Amino acid sequence: MLSIGALASASQGASYYERDGYYAKDSEEHREASAWAGRGAEELGLKGPVDPGTFRAVLEGRVPDGSERQLGRRGKDGEILHRPGRDLTFSAPKSVSIAALVGGDGRILEAHDRAVAATLAWIEKHAAETRMKSPDTGQMTRVGNQKIVAGTFRHDTSRNLDPQLHTHAVLANMVQGEDGKWRTMANDGLYAKQKLIGMLYRSELAAGLSKLGYDIEKSHADGRFEIAGVPRKAIAAFSTRRAEIEAAMEARGLGASADNPRLAERAALMTRAAKRDIDRRELRGVWQHQAADLGFDAKGLVAEAVERFAEPGRDRAAEPAPPPGRVGRPEPQLAKGSGKLADAMRQAELPLDGPDRATDCDATASAAPPSPASEAVAWALAHLSEREAVFARTDLLAAALAHAPGAVAIAEAEREVAALEKAGTLHAVDIPGAESSLATERTVAEERETVALWRAGAG
Repeated sequence: MLSIGALASASQGASYYERDGYYAKDSEEHREASAWAGRGAEELGLKGPVDPGTFRAVLEGRVPDGSERQLGRRGKDGEILHRPGRDLTFSAPKSVSIAALVGGDGRILEAHDRAVAATLAWIEKHAAETRMKSPDTGQMTRVGNQKIVAGTFRHDTSRNLDPQLHTHAVLANMVQGEDGKWRTMANDGLYAKQKLIGMLYRSELAAGLSKLGYDIEKSHADGRFEIAGVPRKAIAAFSTRRAEIEAAMEARGLGASADNPRLAERAALMTRAAKRDIDRRELRGVWQHQAADLGFDAKGLVAEAVERFAEPGRDRAAEPAPPPGRVGRPEPQLAKGSGKLADAMRQAELPLDGPDRATDCDATASAAPPSPASEAVAWALAHLSEREAVFARTDLLAAALAHAPGAVAIAEAEREVAALEKAGTLHAVDIPGAESSLATERTVAEERETVALWRAGAG
């Protein structure tokens, strides 16, 4: 799960993320649970555990490169106004938290850290933007490929002291462009890609867990999953915080948290308790007794995974295979055209001599079984095109990763989508106000016919 929230102030951010629960402020465990991230941080020489003083300076917009440069704008009284940044919270599925923290599998903490790091690297390449004046039009425009500065803080508990492995990745409102200049960050792309970013984290985590010997069970169509062997009653018993949020949303008629992530974040803020300090060993003992009372052997689950991991001949670097019953590519059921697409085609003056029918996804396929990436993208294409004539590229990628969590890397899905575009099965569509969008060949053919009829009538 991924939530994105704005930091109210630099001081609030610095004090909140400086420590967590039963981590002692100056302990080695606390230091190891934080780290700098991003190419911008590297440019500034920020490596290893996060230093609180430097972190606060970064949130205040002060570039720690010796230049004393201050980002922000001047207010009416001459003071510098600067928004500190965004908090991206990556939360592991509850069964993963149970295996890591109740079962004591420290390897999972490393897999979680790697998943967060891989996701932040993708964000930096595809979602980190700033605003600059275009030399051609003189208007402000969003520019990508910005180097980010982030502090990551891994925490172990929910506000109710349930086991909850999660990381706060605090993206400072400070990015460096290709020209070497530091500017504030534009967040439009970050929010537009939130669904894909959350799915990317889950996919990377699922792949890492599979390599550690765990079996993954997809629990929801959107790609959420759990570790096989963790009973539902254990997940429910260790999810008291989630139950509070769901109850608060139900009482206000806001629906389910999974369907309304923004409202779920608000409900979480309204219902959260104050942080409490507790002895680490004591808390783990409480968790283990609670699991035993439920008849669940968390340590046994971990031992079985470790045994599978150590099996002779096991390829620990291999990607997990798609689940049984998912082999074969469904033929996309393509939706009818939309007015937006027709408008975009008229504005672009697209030619009307395209093919009358869509190119079948399997028409040029070889006799060899489809790759996991081609199968996942075909499934995602069929799923999305049943409802929409035009869909966001990020939604297609998110659906492909959700098909079988951990089976396909995002780079593989991106290459498969690019191949479909090259083959003419998918077309990039420029719709004002929308992120990068795609349409199927059949939809484009139908819209060509619509545009032809419109032009004939106009003539």
